[in-house]
Amino acid sequence: MRQNKGQKLKDTLGCPPPQERRVTNRLLTYWRDLPKNGQLPHENAIDPEALQDIWESCFLIHAYDIGKGSDYNYTFLGSNIMRAYGTDLTRNDAPPLASPSAEKLAVLYTQVLATRAPVINEDQFVNAAGKEIRYRQCLLPFGSGDTVTSIFGGMRYKLFG
Repeated sequence: MRQNKGQKLKDTLGCPPPQERRVTNRLLTYWRDLPKNGQLPHENAIDPEALQDIWESCFLIHAYDIGKGSDYNYTFLGSNIMRAYGTDLTRNDAPPLASPSAEKLAVLYTQVLATRAPVINEDQFVNAAGKEIRYRQCLLPFGSGDTVTSIFGGMRYKLFG
């Protein structure tokens, strides 16, 4: 039986191989490994247990929300992202501006909808507390057939100021 590199490393050192640390790379690999059968994976395929160590750096938004411009709401927003934004954007009474960089995000979301392909970007914004946030994020299309119905993403950031 042929062993893959990870199995050999585990056998040799007695511990599993190191896991990719970047949320963007982890999510992109996760998405690529989902069964697609020529179609987009459905959001029901997202397994929080499989992403447990990065789950609080993830978010989910539905495509019908994106068309509302800056008045969309996140369906799920991990606690790490809430800290970056400085507020819980999933609340019903959340301000209509979905993020401090809503216009930039709308362009990226539209790109995912149009191309049905992942987008990775790096940028920065000033959060609700006046702190500069520099981030890297991954946006992944999920849907029905070849129609994007939701975007699942993850973000890691550094706080400045």
